[in-house]
Parts: sequence; C-alpha cells; structure tokens
Amino acid sequence: MLESWKDNCGVEVAMYLGWHSWSNRNGCLHKLVCKSTSALALKTRKHCQEFMEANSKPEHVPLRQSTSWSPPMIGFNKLNVDVGFEGLTGRAMYGMVVKDWKGCVLLSASKNVHGIHTPLQAKMMAILFGLQLVHREGLLVHNVESDSLVAISELKKGSSTSSKWLNILLDVDYYGALCGVHSFSYIPRVANELAHQVAKAHSLHETISIWHFSLPQALCT
Repeated sequence: MLESWKDNCGVEVAMYLGWHSWSNRNGCLHKLVCKSTSALALKTRKHCQEFMEANSKPEHVPLRQSTSWSPPMIGFNKLNVDVGFEGLTGRAMYGMVVKDWKGCVLLSASKNVHGIHTPLQAKMMAILFGLQLVHREGLLVHNVESDSLVAISELKKGSSTSSKWLNILLDVDYYGALCGVHSFSYIPRVANELAHQVAKAHSLHETISIWHFSLPQALCT
C-alpha cells in the first residue's frame, strides 16, 4: 500500500510509520487498544499525502493584467496620464486625471504642445505635466500610472539612466517628491482609457484646459 509513496515521500514514510507504530504500541500496553497493520498504513499514507500537498510548489499561473482602473489605498490619490502624439507635426496632447480612493475625480486637465520629437518624449513630458499641475493645485498623489512601459522603466532607473531625456527624468523625480509620489507604475492601455480620452478631448485652440472635480464636458455626456 505504501510502495507508490516511497519515491516521493520515502523519509516521511519511515518517520510517520515509526511514529504511528510507537503510538500503537503505547495504546496496546496502556489502553489495551491495538490497531491493525492496514490501519497504520492508511494513517501513514494520509499524513504523507498531506505533507506532499503542503510542500508542493504551485503551478505557475500567468498574472492577469488589469482591464480597469484600480483605486489607490484608502486616504490616497492616484494620477493617471496619457498622451496623443502626431509624429508628422510634432504635436502632442497631454491628458491627466487625479482620482481619490473612492474613484472621485479631483482634477483633470489636458495640454496642447508642439516641438515633440518622439512618442517616448511625449509620454515622459505628459507625466511631468501631470505632476507639475498636481503640485500647482496643492494636491498629493501616492501613485502615478502610465501605459508606456518604456517611460516607466526609464523613470525607475532614475539618475542612473543613460537616456537623452535625463533632464526630464530628474524633473519628474523632483516634482514626484513634492507631490508625495510613492510609485510609478505601468498599466495596460485599456485601464488608462480615461486619461487617454481627456487628452483627445483637448481643444486645438487652447494651450491648456483644467477641470476641477470634473472631466471635460465631452466625457460627461
């Protein structure tokens, strides 16, 4: 009955079988209750199975990417940023949204800029724009999220990066400290859709648009 367990639970078989045999001996001597060999084997097998299940490594389960915005910890705020970029014209439209842990919008804004050379520059400048505005409005944010994995990776390198956008990264670090930022995180585009829509809602005739405790009117209908 225990043959199939020897390879995977050899030491444990001997240990549990010896312990159950000793316990059975004491039962026979002091309580006049003796268990059969089959019963001892069943108990040993049961304990070995429990041991193997408790110490087995779980199969790898791929992490599921979030498909929706998740709130920060209770009492904190989160900043989400995104950007629309036109490579031919060098025009970028920044979008940012600050929400609290209840999901209430505290601040949203968009900005129309020119002279941007690459999508990465636009993404990092959008993060800087968001932090500068958060600081100007006297808010604090615990988390900053962007759907640009490269931009977030560069930010996490800090001053050790060899990126030609080092000055932008240093400015982001500076304003991040002023705003109480604890982390910069990557999220999939689908979970950052609101910031993307705010960027798209920017008027071509305005340099910057700001909405306090609300979103652009086009997103509220």
